Amino acid sequence: MFLSRTSPKLLSESQRQIHTDFANLLHQLVYSNPGDPKRSNLLISRIQEKKQAAEWRWLLEKAKAL
Repeated sequence: MFLSRTSPKLLSESQRQIHTDFANLLHQLVYSNPGDPKRSNLLISRIQEKKQAAEWRWLLEKAKAL
């Protein structure tokens, strides 16, 4: 909610997009079932597409561990 309501006043559009991408990818990771290789591969490809996302290497590491 912070990103959608307050960030236009505080962050540039590019910074807002970086953090929004991180939040979306993290949400997908959290709600994925552990041990599902198909889902893990899908998340890995999505994360690799969004290299501008904040902490994308950490997200990639967590998706591989999924």
